[in-house]
Amino acid sequence: MNYVDLRRPVALIGAGQLGKMAIKLWPPELEKPIFFLDEQASQEINGIPILKTSSHKPDSSIQYVLSYFKSDPKAIKHLFETFLNQEIITVYDLLTQANPDLFSNGWIGDPENLEIARSNLPFFADEQSRVIYSEVLDWRYLRKLSNSVPSPETDKYNLKNYGRASSQYDLVIDAGSYDFSFPKSLLDSNITWKSLIAIEPDPSRQAEVLNQIEQTAKVTDFPGDSRLEKRALWSTNQEAYFYSNGLLSARIAKSPDETCTKIETVTLESLLTPQIKGANTKILTKLHVEGAEWPIIYSSSRFLERDFMHDIIINLSHDEESLVKIPALLHDLGKHELFLHSHALFGEGLTLFARSKGTL
Repeated sequence: MNYVDLRRPVALIGAGQLGKMAIKLWPPELEKPIFFLDEQASQEINGIPILKTSSHKPDSSIQYVLSYFKSDPKAIKHLFETFLNQEIITVYDLLTQANPDLFSNGWIGDPENLEIARSNLPFFADEQSRVIYSEVLDWRYLRKLSNSVPSPETDKYNLKNYGRASSQYDLVIDAGSYDFSFPKSLLDSNITWKSLIAIEPDPSRQAEVLNQIEQTAKVTDFPGDSRLEKRALWSTNQEAYFYSNGLLSARIAKSPDETCTKIETVTLESLLTPQIKGANTKILTKLHVEGAEWPIIYSSSRFLERDFMHDIIINLSHDEESLVKIPALLHDLGKHELFLHSHALFGEGLTLFARSKGTL
């Protein structure tokens, strides 16, 4: 099912960070938005004017597309249902519909999978996680937006909430490093490491990761080391085609086009096995890899049965397989307790923390 008529003019609601990102990701074959609506911003973005929402008269010939996800959902419902008289359409709907291989966060669930997805609910360790999961299913499968306000993004990787404050890991894997913000957030929780591998296959981001590694080493007083891994984490130790665009959508391609480049890949098992010294080894893996989460976890399932202490953080926003299959697989392995955190509406910003049942 498609929610966006790609032939009609589009106006974006929200000229903040997400609105600016949307313009950078805008499909070249589509006409740019004719204007932004925003109550706070006033300057144009890439030549696109910004109008005040309060002084705008809705036009039924225009398709209004939401480009902010961190707000009171009641206000968003009122905006669309009462002011615009239009169903809610998000910029992720548009980007995914235009090119789902490059950008998939606006995926729509297959209704036949809804009951399978709901069967995952008992697998989560607390009621808050079950509520979050139910609300994500309501949007992905039924287009029903809950009234829950998202948590602050600063809590996305706050391991204090899961009893992991002031811990030290033998190894931290930062897969999809982008700007090295994940390791820096760990330091805010007094979490340190003996070794850290920042995985960033996009050449245009590697310099920034290396710079952040260098800057972080200067301001911290623990002896852990950090290094950059340029291979992409994937299901094989081979090669893959990659959208190397320097943006948050950089990813391994499933249907590559002429913009893709070939890169080397590495499996989680190959990366971690040399680091495991026994059952007392403590590893933290973060996977935010734009749709590669399920192939990585599935190909690692036998490896994940091994006896060592392994906490895993996984973004579940990028596709249906990740949302439905990853919690089920980890539950069946029986080595983790599962928790969810959501820092955005519409099933976006959904983070799974699989806490090892082993002692840290």
